[in-house]
Amino acid sequence: MEIITYRENPSNLVKPEIWSSLLEAKEFNTLVLQYIDLAMISALVVFVIFIVHLQSFFLALMAIITIGLSIGVTAFIYEGVVQVTFVSYLNGLVVFIVIGVAADDFFVLHDAWE
Repeated sequence: MEIITYRENPSNLVKPEIWSSLLEAKEFNTLVLQYIDLAMISALVVFVIFIVHLQSFFLALMAIITIGLSIGVTAFIYEGVVQVTFVSYLNGLVVFIVIGVAADDFFVLHDAWE
């Protein structure tokens, strides 16, 4: 009896997949940690842009704190009020969307104030 490996299989019809909840949780945690690094870098870039545009360290700091608090409030509404417990990989993109929308709002409000 001859053993044919996957690379030797000319039809390539068999594609083995391994799934377990532990592997999925480990992969999810790895992706979340990568998202956190990217979110911190993007928040730092937005903070520097705030300082340059607003010409005030205090206003830039308050803007970043407000963005951080809005993410927490959003998570509370999502899980506490609406009671959605399902978390997918796309939920990691919410941080970037909130940072972008909030930064745009701060720029518009500051320019309208002046």
